[in-house]
Amino acid sequence: MRRGPLSRLWNRLSLPAKVGMPLVIITLLVALTAAAFELRDARRQLSRSAQNPAHLEEALDRLSTRVVLLASGAVVVEIGALAVLLYLVVHRRVRRLTEVAGQMAAGDLTVRVGEGGAEPSRDGLTRLAQAFDDMAATVEARNRELLDAETRYRLLVEEIPAATYVWSVDQARTVFASPQVEPMLGYTVEESMADPKLWQRLVHPDDLERMEAIFDRAEVTGEPVDEGYRLIARDGTVKWIHERAVVAIDRASGERLLQGVMYDVTERRAMEDALRESEEKYRSFVETTKEWVWAMDGDGRATYANPAVEEILGYRPDEI
Repeated sequence: MRRGPLSRLWNRLSLPAKVGMPLVIITLLVALTAAAFELRDARRQLSRSAQNPAHLEEALDRLSTRVVLLASGAVVVEIGALAVLLYLVVHRRVRRLTEVAGQMAAGDLTVRVGEGGAEPSRDGLTRLAQAFDDMAATVEARNRELLDAETRYRLLVEEIPAATYVWSVDQARTVFASPQVEPMLGYTVEESMADPKLWQRLVHPDDLERMEAIFDRAEVTGEPVDEGYRLIARDGTVKWIHERAVVAIDRASGERLLQGVMYDVTERRAMEDALRESEEKYRSFVETTKEWVWAMDGDGRATYANPAVEEILGYRPDEI
């Protein structure tokens, strides 16, 4: 919004000038107006009493009284004008600033005092309002950045195929759990955060002592956790979990936080076990068969021979 020359000039005035100048102008106008009326009346009185000294003295007395009343009235008017100007120039603006500060404290970061625009000013209250609006704009921008970052982080956490959590070492409770904990273990986020002993009850008895020792050491020394173990889900299913966690210090509170990620590796573990079992069966078959089984690399060199080669050729497998 463009401001006129008078508005810009008023904005550049200092606070005392904004109060003092209108006060002086109002006082002068009142005094001059009243003086003009009194002088006109006094001139009439003096012209009538010019031939009579007694009447002249009485007229002068009345004039002196009127001058005193005029001066007193001017003082009263000046005090009243000062009060009005202080309300308009100071009190109302301070109240507006207080209201805006209260709205910001309540969470509304879009409010502004909206005084003075971006033009420089000698008025301390105007400069304060401008600084307040600048601060509010900065806070709003940073808050928006934080909300955007939090949204991106939350989307990332909620989309990755793993359950994430934050455990307060000092409070001995879960302060954050991602939604993936429910499909993984059958417990809601609220249940996971409400029961500090839930994890101990879910760890497989054969793994509990080992994992408690690992996490106790991590909380004391800050050593990262990178372990596999078993958890028992709500439906009784045994889940193989691979967990990675680190201890971090919250910059604001100084609180120690264990931040971790749990991957469900049950299917991978089952595939590895099946592969290992298959390899064992194959190795057992090859080493017990009466047929000669061997393997060669690309250069034609033997890389494996089963024990049957000794019975067939008379050479030990390591001689082939």
